[in-house]
Amino acid sequence: RAAYAVYTTNIRIKVMENYSEKPIATPEALAEVNRLQELIEAESDKNKEDKLFQSREKIISSYCWGDIPFKDDGKIGLKDILGRVVVPAQFDNVLDCDSSVIDAVSSVCRVEINGKIGLVRKDGSGTMVIPAEYDEAYDIMYFNGYGVMKDGKWSILNRNGEEIVPFIIDEILEPYGSCLFFKSEGKIGCIDPKCELPYVPAEYESYELASIDEPYKFVRDGKEGYVTGDGKFISEDELEDYNGYIIGEWFD
Repeated sequence: RAAYAVYTTNIRIKVMENYSEKPIATPEALAEVNRLQELIEAESDKNKEDKLFQSREKIISSYCWGDIPFKDDGKIGLKDILGRVVVPAQFDNVLDCDSSVIDAVSSVCRVEINGKIGLVRKDGSGTMVIPAEYDEAYDIMYFNGYGVMKDGKWSILNRNGEEIVPFIIDEILEPYGSCLFFKSEGKIGCIDPKCELPYVPAEYESYELASIDEPYKFVRDGKEGYVTGDGKFISEDELEDYNGYIIGEWFD
């Protein structure tokens, strides 16, 4: 059984003993997973493809694939299962140990310096994509940006670290269709990449995507309607005569 410790200079997280009940994946296991994936992608027979997929999943489920914390001169970094440094030992703590070699979910990792959180690129360079100056930070899955928190409020940044929504957010919701929704003071707002505005202000009680063939339907002051690309709230009757972009028309 593998046993690794996450070294930390504070009590943000507990020491991780018994890093995994499963053995650490080997280079040979990784090579076999990659070989099966190539066969899956080339296979045209559905039954054979399913069998290859099951074989691949069996290997994956038999091992721990997560990156491994290591300590150097009092600082913490991460290595992948092949021993390659993906996060150099420059930080007080590393808060994510997702695998860098298989089914990677993010190219960045949360790190801690002097009690503050930032995001570092997992390519071994140590490049900070978001500086360690926030109470929390994370890569927003299925959205091209990051969430950062200060003093109990969230902000949303783009991939360049530039602010899209200021620190007014109480909760960042999961991306839904083409949009990323958020809550502020009990109301709903969103970011739509096709919208003329940086974001749709949090003025709505709820939203709904009834069909992929229709834009989002919002409720404001108890009335249902739609939001135009320039942020105007219009009724269903007004929608019939409107020719511009409507929030959520991702599938047109």
